[in-house]
Amino acid sequence: MLEAGRKILANKCHTALVLDEAQQLVGVVTIADIKRNVESLEQAEQLAIRRALRDICTIEILCVYPEEPLIVAWERIGSRGLYLLPVVDKNNPRQVMGVISKEQIELAGDLISTRIALAPYLMSN
Repeated sequence: MLEAGRKILANKCHTALVLDEAQQLVGVVTIADIKRNVESLEQAEQLAIRRALRDICTIEILCVYPEEPLIVAWERIGSRGLYLLPVVDKNNPRQVMGVISKEQIELAGDLISTRIALAPYLMSN
């Protein structure tokens, strides 16, 4: 847990995927999960800061498949107020192929709407 906290702070992110030794998806841990677990420790439990991520991560993971439309990813992210979703292989949902973030989906929407707005002017040049 301590190392994950360090990495989340260093990378300035909200969420991290938890993978096992075979690089298979086990869960998702958030900065809130780490903070909540550290704050709940009493001084006598300081050794518990070395708890495994497997013990504190969310194992019921929302994910998306590469062939699904962006709107599906957007709805899943919005349904739980998430920052990102793992993109996984449809035949092996523990095999991570990538991640998609709320910011990326918002940017894609902004780019599309801007392209549409500019289309009449770009076609005349």
